[in-house]
Amino acid sequence: MTSQVEALYATVGFQPALSTGGLGNKLGNLPPDHIGFELRCIAHVAALVAGAPNAREYEHLVALLRQFAINHSARFAEQVLAGVTEHARTAVYQALLGLMRGVVRDAVA
Repeated sequence: MTSQVEALYATVGFQPALSTGGLGNKLGNLPPDHIGFELRCIAHVAALVAGAPNAREYEHLVALLRQFAINHSARFAEQVLAGVTEHARTAVYQALLGLMRGVVRDAVA
């Protein structure tokens, strides 16, 4: 599965590098298929969709986005959200639950 995620990242020009802590292009100890990176990739592809130069590219990108969400993010999102629900103590993490559900739901629709 990780190789499929990395292949999609390469296809759409997404680099899941952490941008904080001086890590540069490193992933730290997070795998490429970490849910945070996958959500960032969904946002990246959504931006590409919004700027698609023609209908053919638009449809291609929408299909990539939908397939990625169905085959990866949506497969385990509820498990991740269950853990966040159980342990969320701040308003930011509590708000993240609805945002993540909405992003994944809309990506697969």
